[in-house]
Amino acid sequence: MSKSEETPREAADRVRQELRERIARHVAGGAPKRLSPIRRLHAAAYIGQLVTQLRDDGLSMTEICENLGTKMPGKQSSRSIEPFRLHRWLLKKGADDVTDEVIAHYRGKPEPLRTTATYLHLAGYLSTMCGLDPTDCQGELLEKLELKNGYVWEDESNSQPEQKLAALIQNHAAVVARMLDLGAMLQRAERVQGGLISRLDQMWPLI
Repeated sequence: MSKSEETPREAADRVRQELRERIARHVAGGAPKRLSPIRRLHAAAYIGQLVTQLRDDGLSMTEICENLGTKMPGKQSSRSIEPFRLHRWLLKKGADDVTDEVIAHYRGKPEPLRTTATYLHLAGYLSTMCGLDPTDCQGELLEKLELKNGYVWEDESNSQPEQKLAALIQNHAAVVARMLDLGAMLQRAERVQGGLISRLDQMWPLI
């Protein structure tokens, strides 16, 4: 079925499935594994907004960190679970917006940290604690990071040649697939192939 033949419900389901697949690729370590210095601030600000909502609902930072300690991927054993060090992924003093002053303040500083997958895990777990849809929140985070529709490398100082090439190929392939509607083309090819095989089966006794 081509995109033009989809019902609104089918189109919405396809878009949501594509979003889940993109989230899964980033969580699994797809490019960019580490965010640029500016993007990490936007990610930290978004996580800060979820934390603020939880604190407004009555949870303390200690409770939030202890809850995350039982969920976040890591090396903790079930017998020795440590609270997650959430402060390393947040802007200081409860800031939840990226202003020029914030950018200047964090220029050259190692924190907040920059691992893309961790921010997506945090968005998923914290949104669930807030009673929100985790896929919606993770998608919103990708949109804020300009990663929802593909990735183009922008931070030359932090990239390796093979990483830049892989990211460019991945992004170009996604754009070509959307432009040419490759899914529909493959379906038509399968139908044509099936027809040829059927005709060959009919002709075989005559050969």
